Amino acid sequence: MAFVLAATLFLIFLAVGIIHFYWILGGTRWLAGAMPPERREQVNRSERKLGFTLLTAMVGLGLLGMALVVGLNVYYRLQSWEMGVLYWVTLAIAGIFTLRAVGDFSKIGLFQRGQTGVFAERDKAIYSPLCAFIAMGLYLLIFVV
Repeated sequence: MAFVLAATLFLIFLAVGIIHFYWILGGTRWLAGAMPPERREQVNRSERKLGFTLLTAMVGLGLLGMALVVGLNVYYRLQSWEMGVLYWVTLAIAGIFTLRAVGDFSKIGLFQRGQTGVFAERDKAIYSPLCAFIAMGLYLLIFVV
C-alpha cells in the first residue's frame, strides 16, 4: 500500500512539475485555466515575463523536490532508517497542500464563493481536490503506512 500511494504521489508531483517547465519553454496548453484572470492579465505584460518565468521555475523545481521527498520516504522505510528531518519536511509539504485545498474562502480552494470562469471551475473540480488528495496521501504516508 505504501509503495502504491508513494508512487501515485511521486507521479503527480513529477507530472505537475513537468507541466510548469513546459510553460517556461513557451507552451500554452492548460495555461488559461491555471490562474485567476486578474493574475493572468498581470503576467501577460512584457515587463513581468521574467518574474513569471522565474516564479514558474521555482514552483516547478519545488514540485520536483517534493517528488524526491516522497521517493526518499519510501527508500528510508525500506531501509528501516530513522526519518528525522524528512518527517518534518513531508509534514510541512502536507500542510502546504492542506492550506491550498482549503483556500482563502474567497477566490481559491474548496470553500471559494462567487467565483466564475475557467480557473474557478477547474479549481473546484481539479486543483483543490487534487491538493486535498496530495495532503491526505502525505499524511497517510507519514502517520499510517
